[in-house]
Amino acid sequence: MIKEFQTWLKLNKGYSQQTVLEYGKDLHHFVNWLTTTTDKRRFSLVTRKDVENWVSCMSAAQLAPATIKKRVSALRGLYQYAWQQGLTKENPAKWVATPKRTKTLPQTLTASEISMAIADGSIPLITRIMIAILAETGIRISELLNLRRSDFDESTHSIFIQGKGRKERRVYYGNLTAAYLSSTFAVGHGKLFEIDDRTARYD
Repeated sequence: MIKEFQTWLKLNKGYSQQTVLEYGKDLHHFVNWLTTTTDKRRFSLVTRKDVENWVSCMSAAQLAPATIKKRVSALRGLYQYAWQQGLTKENPAKWVATPKRTKTLPQTLTASEISMAIADGSIPLITRIMIAILAETGIRISELLNLRRSDFDESTHSIFIQGKGRKERRVYYGNLTAAYLSSTFAVGHGKLFEIDDRTARYD
């Protein structure tokens, strides 16, 4: 059922291949846990208590709350899909609570750390481009992911942004972003980054 769900995510939700793979990893983690700690081999036999025990085991292993939340979210999505397909009668992950994230002050990178990240060849180019634009403009990740080539005015090194509440503003970028634009992106009106919010934030 996991493979069918992944195909559905790609075709019906338009998720990127990377996001679909991440869903698969999260779901296979649950399957591995289920088959090694219980005698259940079918998704239809899973109960809410099973999912809660899975969460407890991940917490005991000191996994980050964000990781646990992401995995439970994937399982919840799988069961929602199964319910829509008439394969299950309920979603055992629907009301399962996950650990709350510890509230900490936002961590910021220094200028030298940002420069090192952008120059690091081991980091995918697309990630370095995103870091450069975020660092030079200060825009939100959600705004970054909605950027289109037509939003850029290269003559003034500025970007037209439509933010929260449909408020419009113009931000300015520097030489790093300009260099990437001229060397990487073709002229067009589609989104610059074919990546969804979930993948961008967790990666």
